[in-house]
Amino acid sequence: MKVVHGLSALGWVAGLGLLFGCGGSAKEKVSGGRGIRKIAVANLPKLGAPLPQALDGGRVTISPPSGWEISPRDSRWLIRFQEDPHESYPSIIIKAEDATGSIRDVTRESIHDFADQVAAELRQAKSQKTVIEQVQVGSFVGVDYERRGKAKSDYKTIIVERLILETVVGGRRYSIDLRTRDQDLHRYRPHALAVAGGMEFQEAGGSAGPEAGADHQPALPEAPEEPGAEPEPEKKPPEKSGEEEPDLEFEEE
Repeated sequence: MKVVHGLSALGWVAGLGLLFGCGGSAKEKVSGGRGIRKIAVANLPKLGAPLPQALDGGRVTISPPSGWEISPRDSRWLIRFQEDPHESYPSIIIKAEDATGSIRDVTRESIHDFADQVAAELRQAKSQKTVIEQVQVGSFVGVDYERRGKAKSDYKTIIVERLILETVVGGRRYSIDLRTRDQDLHRYRPHALAVAGGMEFQEAGGSAGPEAGADHQPALPEAPEEPGAEPEPEKKPPEKSGEEEPDLEFEEE
């Protein structure tokens, strides 16, 4: 199923405008079918080991793409993964917030209502025209859509492409935001889908483990000290490159 955000009442003329990015007055229209695109987890890239502690108050356990690094802790996200710790792109940013509206859990029965809600929010925010798709990856049921804009990198303006997956579980709204350089979105899309499909949700304070802390960054387990051994120096976060951190200077085209 696809929800087309920004389709005007001019029919096929507006459809062409949507394909080629033309402007014009925006009006939501839902295409026929209302089906869910199902994606097999087995066909996606492998994930690494789950983080040692559940995030968001013990509500969700998350695994990074295999070989990707955990970014330094930051209050702007629940967790962030980077393929290269010295490069801002590609990265996958996961956020959580209290859901608005009447939907407390996105299921196969409520997913079309959630897609309509997201489309309405994008329209109200006067965002780019986009196509919102209903997807199911493993137990993850939600929507995805793309964004394209500009960001600063090494004091230059570059094109950034984004794939955003969203769902609501237990009254919490989760977003998985893949950000890549221009022309790289297709290459890394499967990694974001794999992360979404690997998310395991529990009740708040459930068996997933204690909350990761106010800054939402999981604490790594400490190795026991050997008698007489010198403690290892604390690992420092990776040095930042000259690139701007994500979420600071992204501007839609």
